[in-house]
Amino acid sequence: MGGAAGTLFTPIPWKLADDSSIWSQNWSWIPRLKSGAVTADATYSKLCSAGCAVKVKKVGGLAFGVKGNADNALSQGGVCPLCANGAQMLRSPARVAGPLKKDGSAFKAISWDEAEALLADKLKGLKGQSGKVAAISGDGSGTANEVLSGFLAGLGSSAYYYMPSDQTTMAKAWNGIMGGSGQIGYDLEGADLVLCIGADIMDAFGPTVRNQKAIAAKRPIEGDKTVTLLYAGPVRTRTAAVADTWVPVSPDGGAAFALGLANLLIKSGKGASLGGFGEFAELAAKFGPDAVEKAAGVKTEALMTVAKALLMAKNPVVVVGSGSGQGGGVALAAAGVALNALLGSLTVLPEFPKAVSHAPDRSGLLAKDVVAWLADVDAGKAPTPEVLFVYEANPAYALPQAAAMAKTLDKAGLLVSFSTYMDETAALADLILPAPHPFERLDDAQSPYGLGKATYLLATAVAAPEKDCKSTPDFILGLAGKLGVDLGFGAFEDVLKAKVQAIGADWDALAAGGAFVSDRKGSAQADLGASALAKA
Repeated sequence: MGGAAGTLFTPIPWKLADDSSIWSQNWSWIPRLKSGAVTADATYSKLCSAGCAVKVKKVGGLAFGVKGNADNALSQGGVCPLCANGAQMLRSPARVAGPLKKDGSAFKAISWDEAEALLADKLKGLKGQSGKVAAISGDGSGTANEVLSGFLAGLGSSAYYYMPSDQTTMAKAWNGIMGGSGQIGYDLEGADLVLCIGADIMDAFGPTVRNQKAIAAKRPIEGDKTVTLLYAGPVRTRTAAVADTWVPVSPDGGAAFALGLANLLIKSGKGASLGGFGEFAELAAKFGPDAVEKAAGVKTEALMTVAKALLMAKNPVVVVGSGSGQGGGVALAAAGVALNALLGSLTVLPEFPKAVSHAPDRSGLLAKDVVAWLADVDAGKAPTPEVLFVYEANPAYALPQAAAMAKTLDKAGLLVSFSTYMDETAALADLILPAPHPFERLDDAQSPYGLGKATYLLATAVAAPEKDCKSTPDFILGLAGKLGVDLGFGAFEDVLKAKVQAIGADWDALAAGGAFVSDRKGSAQADLGASALAKA
């Protein structure tokens, strides 16, 4: 659940949406609304991968519906299907009612104090043993990751990983291969041409509601169209369906197509100030029209037409990714950076300051490969974790080769799931410590991947807890105190207040549903990394 890929790539949320349609019928067992004042409280919902700015409708204090927050710059009144069903998902029968411990083939209820004591006893003997404590997170934007990764660092472990996504793939390219800092962004609002290579921006890439709003604003039903939308990819996605032109590309041909475009741009006189340009130009020269047709299945005429459109546009933006949002190839991501650099459209967002000072940098963690790590664990090339935390993710379902990955997860000495719902990973876990529903907790989002400006949002608790759940970062802070790991804070609210202060934002404005948006840009200094790209 939450901002994790686990929410998107499991049937659970869609089953919950189906349940909500059943609950809407006039049957005796459905939840009944209270009488009282009708209110609409603003918050930021992280039920979908990028999140939506919403207002939760309540009557007599009971949440019953969700609408978009028109006052927030991110969603501008829009809301995705998952977040729209957030009120119904509060009362889903699939929610974990309280802490559970595996007892044979079943679970038994335990108290939070018992859970804390169990983990403290297990972890105290693992301090200083590299790789023996690990974590997988599916929340790419939350400061909770600073608490969890800082906790692992305090135990002497660097084994903190994010679930695969377009964000992690780009981090591997930009922060890894190219040595860049910050986060790649996409200024859709300022573009007059958007070329999507693989990235389904209308349905599965980044903040889809914002993407839809940005494109729709420049493509009115009546009046002049001020943005051209092009899509190149193997499947007729939702983006392909509404694009001005869809260029079919073979499933593994995205990087070759992008490098073919780069070759034509360079031949037309375009250059880039990034390091290693000469070496990159030599690599791109190998992707002439004939080579691109062979590798990507794109005819010369189609390739030339797209290149010409990019050259004629004043503010073109190239967005690269996967049709599913789970991340495409690193070569495609790097080629996408190169294309935007050649077009003068490379946008880099700065990282916001950390609140937990000794937590690892987010960009470095995002660039790590969880699939490769699990494969190494399975092959005995990396230590098998004695304790594996899973936060806002469902790796047993969502990882590539899920069945094999689930077996590897099962090798962990103690698998701890912080899932709100009984998903596939929670069912495998030895210990389930349920996190509150996003409407029941304090949370935040730092520049959800895909935005064109550095943006910070705060999620506040707008509904009373329906179950015996606890904020995951608060639980970890308490556990850290028991183990003598000093993270500098005793409560997650204090962590977020320190973050907001460091950013220079206003807590009250954020809590009221606003967004902090900065025009500050990150450094675009990096190396095109042609030698590494050629091997990717």
